[in-house]
Amino acid sequence: MSTENHPKPLCYAPFYNVYLRASSQESRVCCMSTQSHRLESNEMSEVFNNSTAKDIRRAMLNNEWHPSCKRCEERETLGLESDRQMYDAWYESAVENGVIPAEEKHLELMPEPRWADIRPSNLCNLKCRMCYPDNSTEVAREWATLAGPENNTILDNSYDKDQLTQFSQRKQYELPELNRVVNLKLLGGEPTVQREVFDILKNTEYNEHSKVDITTNATTRQQFNGIEPYLKDVAQVGWCVSIDGTEAAYEYVRTPARWERFTEAVEYLLSKPFARLNTVVTFHFVLQAWNWHSVTDTIQYIEDLKLRQDGEKPWGHCGLTIQPVDQPWLGLAVIPLEERNRELAKLKKNFPRRWGELKKWSDQTPFDSTLHTRFQAYTDLLDQKRGTKFKSINPNI
Repeated sequence: MSTENHPKPLCYAPFYNVYLRASSQESRVCCMSTQSHRLESNEMSEVFNNSTAKDIRRAMLNNEWHPSCKRCEERETLGLESDRQMYDAWYESAVENGVIPAEEKHLELMPEPRWADIRPSNLCNLKCRMCYPDNSTEVAREWATLAGPENNTILDNSYDKDQLTQFSQRKQYELPELNRVVNLKLLGGEPTVQREVFDILKNTEYNEHSKVDITTNATTRQQFNGIEPYLKDVAQVGWCVSIDGTEAAYEYVRTPARWERFTEAVEYLLSKPFARLNTVVTFHFVLQAWNWHSVTDTIQYIEDLKLRQDGEKPWGHCGLTIQPVDQPWLGLAVIPLEERNRELAKLKKNFPRRWGELKKWSDQTPFDSTLHTRFQAYTDLLDQKRGTKFKSINPNI
């Protein structure tokens, strides 16, 4: 199929991006896509041009939303930024810099990815409450002790014991090599503690426009010592720091991280040039019932960082993205309207733009007592296991 009648696809991700996850042995066109392809081959041409990817490309060439792209469609319907818009900007930059030829046609069969989102291992040093076993070895180990007929529904446990044992290990599948990408996203688990990530960075062929984005939990500044030498030839390094609350709320969600050590790590990332040209630090907040009361405090923490001075130079690169939690029984649907309005009032007074975004989410998410019951059961299960008490964090839910 040529692009004569479709000079601009709805989204460029299916044509240039590949998402690879070792723990679940899957490929997608991007991390937001809800449809995946089972990895049975290490041949990149087969992985990149699998039947799912080609089907999504056909929709994009017809300027149509594919069913697997509903998350971006929903965000844009609410007036929020989406990953589709990010890939749009990536494409325009790639064409401007000569990385992708402007005359290159967008076809159902594409030669090779130029952007990649790679999760080479689920090895992690944290067990965040909203996480899953295929994203964290620590969560997998905890679920293995909790799994059983009485808890499987609460856990949403579709994993059998063999899978939990597998996910408790360091790595589960050898991913295809991907050496010529320009924009590289690394996630985990925790990328800064994975030797597989160091191998990927060592084998990547950098050009003058190479960009590496690393999502990190930033639990200590020391965890960056291993990865730092591999970043010096990259044009730009983007650190995406997972935050999910401040102080007690942060520590409750991101077990066993400590707020003081986290803030020290953030200071370190902000103060040091990791890349050849520039280093960018942004923050990622997963909105959930456990940290709803901490939204305003989290935004304030990041706004304060922006206003800080490093000599005469302001720190102006501390952006924030807010994403709803994947599991409905952990999200806005379980927060009573009175508690929602309490936090929304604080946001409206201090951060009206963010208030507008979150009010849209809230207005479209009715309270669900059934989900609230499940949320409470899951909270009680983890509190009992970890020796914590959610009521001490937020007694209003």
